[in-house]
Amino acid sequence: MNSLPYRTTCVNTSPAKRAVSSARRSPNRRFSKVFDATDDPFLTASEIAERLPVTRQGVYNRLEQMREKKLVDKRKTGARGAGWWATVAPRLAPDVAERAEVADRGDAVTLEELDAELDTA
Repeated sequence: MNSLPYRTTCVNTSPAKRAVSSARRSPNRRFSKVFDATDDPFLTASEIAERLPVTRQGVYNRLEQMREKKLVDKRKTGARGAGWWATVAPRLAPDVAERAEVADRGDAVTLEELDAELDTA
């Protein structure tokens, strides 16, 4: 018998458990991150399913729900195929957003200038 006046519980707080728990609470975020993590902005449900532990049909169902919320959109690519893309951009971390806000565009350099500087270093 527990002699403590309150109830105790054992909670597993491993990073993997927290990640799974977070993904379950926000499945749309998990799907959005797939679009953020690829250079190809146009993905099929099968391509997304390859990157997540979800079936192609499960991906399709979630994408349709996200489409209703205007988070993604799709275009037919053939008789049975469709490509999907995110309609919202990822958010910057607060510290990065603050640095971007106060950055002086006059200090910006072109890619060619940066390449030249790196070549001489």
